[in-house]
Amino acid sequence: MVDFADVLLESQLGGGGGDRMEMSAVLLTPLFILLLFLALWGGSAGWAVSDAQRRGQSGGLLFLLLWVCGPFAAVIWYFVRPRTTLIERAFDDYDNEGDGLEAASRLEQLGDWDAAVLLYERVAEKWPENKHYVDECVKVIREKQSRT
Repeated sequence: MVDFADVLLESQLGGGGGDRMEMSAVLLTPLFILLLFLALWGGSAGWAVSDAQRRGQSGGLLFLLLWVCGPFAAVIWYFVRPRTTLIERAFDDYDNEGDGLEAASRLEQLGDWDAAVLLYERVAEKWPENKHYVDECVKVIREKQSRT
């Protein structure tokens, strides 16, 4: 019985009964290309989503774009992303307490606890009606810091 894989390999190798190294190269090249593409896709997705989160954006929508467009979406993100990260953003850029509290919460989630505490405290100074909530958030962050 003739095996289709043997016939395919023989036709790709020129029918000369090539050695095992040539057969391995023929079989491993597509696998290598696939693994390279997956590494490129995974690396670009990881970078783009974490960059979006550091800049105060949701990584979910960007992840969907990456799913559809592949690594090219990371290139697009690089050119359309906000210029500043949450840490670099000036406090005066926050128009209301909701924006400031949300940014502080995201900083906390990203592990930038000192920056989150500072932003929480600035929000409490500018909008004193949030002082109790801010105090509780800062207390939780200080507990996290003491555990590490």
